[in-house]
Amino acid sequence: MTDRERFYRKPGFQIPLICLVALLTLAIAFWKSIKSRFIRHQLSEAIFNSTNGLYRISYDSLRVDEAAGNLTVVNLRIIPDTDRYAALLRGPEHPPILVRAEVPLLTVTGVKTPRAALNRELAGSTISLFSPTITLYYGGKAAVPPSRKPWYGQLMGTLGKISMDTVSLNHARIDYFRFSGRSRILHASGLKVTLFHLRLDTLFHQDSSNLIFSGAATLQCPFLECFSDDGWYHFDLIGVSFDSRLKICLADSVKIIPQLDEETFARTMKVQKDRYDFWMEGVYVQQLLPVQLMKGRLIASRISIRSASFKVYHDLSLPRGTQSRVGHYPQQELMKIPFPVQVSEVTLDRGFIQYKEKNPRSDSAGKIQFFNASASLGPVTNIVAARIGDGRSTLRFQAKFMGLIPARATLVMWPWDSSGRFSLQGDLEGFELGQLNPVLEPMGLIRADQGTVQGLDFQLDGDNYKSSGSLVFRYSGIRLSLLKKDKVLHGLKEKTLASLVTALILKSGNPSSRNQPARKVRVQYSRDILRSFFNLIWKSIWTGVKRTVGL
Repeated sequence: MTDRERFYRKPGFQIPLICLVALLTLAIAFWKSIKSRFIRHQLSEAIFNSTNGLYRISYDSLRVDEAAGNLTVVNLRIIPDTDRYAALLRGPEHPPILVRAEVPLLTVTGVKTPRAALNRELAGSTISLFSPTITLYYGGKAAVPPSRKPWYGQLMGTLGKISMDTVSLNHARIDYFRFSGRSRILHASGLKVTLFHLRLDTLFHQDSSNLIFSGAATLQCPFLECFSDDGWYHFDLIGVSFDSRLKICLADSVKIIPQLDEETFARTMKVQKDRYDFWMEGVYVQQLLPVQLMKGRLIASRISIRSASFKVYHDLSLPRGTQSRVGHYPQQELMKIPFPVQVSEVTLDRGFIQYKEKNPRSDSAGKIQFFNASASLGPVTNIVAARIGDGRSTLRFQAKFMGLIPARATLVMWPWDSSGRFSLQGDLEGFELGQLNPVLEPMGLIRADQGTVQGLDFQLDGDNYKSSGSLVFRYSGIRLSLLKKDKVLHGLKEKTLASLVTALILKSGNPSSRNQPARKVRVQYSRDILRSFFNLIWKSIWTGVKRTVGL
């Protein structure tokens, strides 16, 4: 399983809402228990018994206005028995999550007490939790389900139904750990969740048209951070908001932040491995289906990204890994997403893309860069029922290559084809060849001394193991020098004899004369299965260019 798959499979996907419902049912136990003459004793015992002895409860003060149906609790503490939970984990049945909570203020208003007494039903206006600190511990999935009764039903005890107009969690902090080893999975702060028209019913299954037992929900999260298992990356979400009524979700920024710099990362890996540094700003999800999201499905009409930066670093000086990269094309990675996805279109308005590669032969790194990139991709799905026609997905892309050269490409992918089938067509407009020296010198040990490029057009078809197609590279007045590493000055110097030979065999222009058409070359390239999809595309194009100029 890849790092990304492990990240998506983390059980914290619905944590804030699980917390809210868990604390809600514990709050209801308050109300149920205050009917007793011996309120403080009965309250603790109610929580202890309804959760099989896993939790104890304490608070500083509790004020009840039974006539108005109001309850106020100050400094509520829900304390789990970690020793008992550890013992349960050794058996086949256990709750997957243990909750610890501190709530400075909890209020319940407008409770209709006669209905609760006569019909085992609790109905009211609002339940609010202010500035709670919630700590969750994930113990893992049980080998067999702990009970046929819903988990919220166990907390509710003999109370059959709960209905509230509004339930809110205000300015909450949530921390999520693995119970074993206490390593952190997730941290969120400033969280606000509101549920409208909530209904919990232990006698009936949840209405499939409802959202988290409610008619509607909103969420605001100023900051959420997830942690990769290996500690190499943090995943940050900043300024997230969600409204089920409008079917939208927005995020100010989404970041994948490497925790090691490029050189340290390379030394730590010990073999060649890509280092990622990504961020996106202004992420907007439209026509998001909230009920499907709660079922673990991402169904939306469009995801738009205002701006983004994608950087990849690769160090060729390290030993090569032995793991095959077959099955890791973009469309194949889509099919591996461990939850159903259906999005009509994903768009990027403005982006920066960089591939940086360190070459031991030059002892330096070159950067392939695209500025002001815009792109659209769609449809995007791994759901069989949502597949249209032959299931193709098309990426349309345009940018300024190296910040100067207009570039366009169209990539057609067939996610459902196990052979990794794809088709790529693209072109570059004219430029002076010397503009590519920042790439040619460190990555290819070639310097362009002169030459003008009129354009580059290519078309490739490929699969898991090869690519083939055609390429037209139009240029004139080209002169190149071959380079090698200068061991004394620690730079690059010209290979004089090799450069002279190159000058003799080099085809100085394409077309060779004004009266002739430009030469088109066939491209056939066998993939190095230890290399990435990007490497296959780059090497295929480079092979066609070299063949055109006579190298």
